[in-house]
Amino acid sequence: MNCPVCNHSLEAEKYQYLPYLCCKQCGGMWVDSKMLRHLATRLAAEKGIKPAKPVSLSPIKALRAPPKEERIRLCPKCGAAMKKLNYAYDSNVFIDRCAACDDIWLDKGEMMQLAAYHQIDENAIITGKALLDIQNEPEKTGEEIQLCVTIILILLRIFFRF
Repeated sequence: MNCPVCNHSLEAEKYQYLPYLCCKQCGGMWVDSKMLRHLATRLAAEKGIKPAKPVSLSPIKALRAPPKEERIRLCPKCGAAMKKLNYAYDSNVFIDRCAACDDIWLDKGEMMQLAAYHQIDENAIITGKALLDIQNEPEKTGEEIQLCVTIILILLRIFFRF
């Protein structure tokens, strides 16, 4: 298979036991979508990558649109046009995904950005402990219940991003 960016031959690599294809010329990666999160979280843990953004009770939104000047890339496996999308809807890391193969192309540096996105913020642990304390109180006001629901949604988003 050839790189969808520079047409250089892709080479098989492994990070720990997780396989991917790499372009030695442009530094891009071809990853099975089922392996992407595993690769990112293992990389974050091993390299000590800090979280991309702190836990917040405010809604998170995409801050930028995908690059429009980029030409449409073709899947190196099946030749179909890949779609540019914001990974997990709010990561602001725009990746190329083949709908037919369900595989993903990452440009150079995007794997490190995804690793930071998947890294658990220490504040999430503190927030989770606070949630447990609130849940163990016998009476809750409507405001406290709303806070619990908000925290649960944030924790679900943190731990089940994709």
